[in-house]
Amino acid sequence: MGIIARQGSKSSLLHVGGVFVAAISTLYIYPKFTEVYGFSQFLLTSALLLFPFMGLGSSGALIKFFPKFRTEDNANHGLLLYALTPFLFIFLFSGIIFGVWGEPIIGYLKQEWPSSYTHLYDYYLIILILAATLVIVYNLYYYISNYGRIVVPNLFVQFGYKVFLPLLIIATAQNYSLQSIGVLIICFYVMVIASLLLYMKKLGIFNLTLPDRRFITRSIGKEVRKYSLFSSLNHLGSLIVFRIDGFMISIILGFTANGIYSIMLFISGIIDIPAKSINTISSPLISQHWKNNELEKINTIYQKSATTITIASVAIVIMIWFGIDFVASISADPEKFFIGKTALVFLMVCRLIDGITSINDQIIVFSDKYKYNLVFIVFLGVINIVLNLVFISSWGLTGAAFATCVSILFYNVIKLVFIYWQFKMIPFSKNLLFVLILGACAFSTLYLLTAYLNSFYLFVIAGLVIVCIYIPLIFVCKISEEFNKLILTYLKLFRPSS
Repeated sequence: MGIIARQGSKSSLLHVGGVFVAAISTLYIYPKFTEVYGFSQFLLTSALLLFPFMGLGSSGALIKFFPKFRTEDNANHGLLLYALTPFLFIFLFSGIIFGVWGEPIIGYLKQEWPSSYTHLYDYYLIILILAATLVIVYNLYYYISNYGRIVVPNLFVQFGYKVFLPLLIIATAQNYSLQSIGVLIICFYVMVIASLLLYMKKLGIFNLTLPDRRFITRSIGKEVRKYSLFSSLNHLGSLIVFRIDGFMISIILGFTANGIYSIMLFISGIIDIPAKSINTISSPLISQHWKNNELEKINTIYQKSATTITIASVAIVIMIWFGIDFVASISADPEKFFIGKTALVFLMVCRLIDGITSINDQIIVFSDKYKYNLVFIVFLGVINIVLNLVFISSWGLTGAAFATCVSILFYNVIKLVFIYWQFKMIPFSKNLLFVLILGACAFSTLYLLTAYLNSFYLFVIAGLVIVCIYIPLIFVCKISEEFNKLILTYLKLFRPSS
């Protein structure tokens, strides 16, 4: 867990910086331009939905098979190009298809369904190219993560986009076309690709060696292709569960509604900051431990990760819930926040559930039982689509959040049961239970004060409860070794040098 704590903490600090930038944008820019913001999120979501078809599980294969392919000279038997080869063929094939038959196909679809999918008809080429650039970006991102490096890639991929998007919206606020905004987003990700390649060269891991056919035997090739296919379908199902809501809101309710919903997604996404960092850096370790059949080490990471993630998640949930009214009051358009407030409740529950269940995805995906995850996620993806169709029409934004919350709850419960049944692993521990009880007590106490305090004072007191009571109790009771190490590390930064 040492490398997880170090890289995870640095990445979390970077995420905090990104959250600060995005928070300013969410308060003062996105509420004023919800249509443009909703459109940009629609493009990104649509491209991500194409990602599994174009990438064919290459990013998952880069992590899964890196320990087997790894060499001292970092050529890794040409793993990077080998994983990207199917994408190159698919992109070329897609380009030919859309270049020759794109217009007739779109024309026919417009005649059959003239209004239902207008956004897809108008922006299909931008979505296709954006999906291709994202495949390359995330393949390079995960390839670098195999070397335990996630901070600089996060700087380019995550933080960079959070800075770029509000600047783009401001620059195009007075006179813009949605097409031009899509083209500029593609240009940004092309620059990210160039930056990642330069960083790989600096690390000494930039090596575009052709696949080593002497090493990649027929059996290894079959194993990689088989896993990649299942990884691709698994990724598609995951996107349907976690991303389909924003896509369907754009189609059914429009870009402005999606802009409001995306603001709520961002706020709830703050809860995910610790989990994303820990999950990213845990993936190569879980893969390595599976290769060595070290189940006890996997279970240790499972429980420690769950406790550490939940400590942070509970604190963030409390701060968001008791601070949202104050945040809305100082925003450029408070009405947009109040429209999405009920949806935010369900989205926060989603994030908290994900944090408590920890790295269950990685445990299944990198094991020899990875096929079962596909069954779970496809089944729940279908349920999520149906629930979204039903509840978006009835409840609007709240319906989308509710549908996603129900789907994620079922998905995580099924994975928990399966992991315990197959591997006798479970993320729950006494320390995790202590964190949840302490968080519930803090939440209940603050909730009783809502009738007596205005939004500003409630927000301040919630912060004091977290900083002066919640965190010190976690630290003194030594609930999480990793959390205590991080606290001590940060305290050293503020100590005067002797």
